[in-house]
Amino acid sequence: MSYDVAAVRRLSPAVERMTCPDAGFQSPLSVPVKERLEAFIAWSFDTAGPKSEWLAGMEAVRGQTAAFVNAAREEIATLRRR
Repeated sequence: MSYDVAAVRRLSPAVERMTCPDAGFQSPLSVPVKERLEAFIAWSFDTAGPKSEWLAGMEAVRGQTAAFVNAAREEIATLRRR
């Protein structure tokens, strides 16, 4: 499987201006991540983010992650602070 590295790099505009050797700590946000965070903040601001919807979204991401790494949904742990 191959992918277009240049296309992936274009999703993170900061990498055009800097090198990010410490990506394990903090890396530049990609455009899709920025857009999703902005949508989450707006949703939380408008509705206080009902917990049931938040948990459903977390489970959806768990399924997407499992598919991405070719694992069963049950093999993906989700951690959250209480």
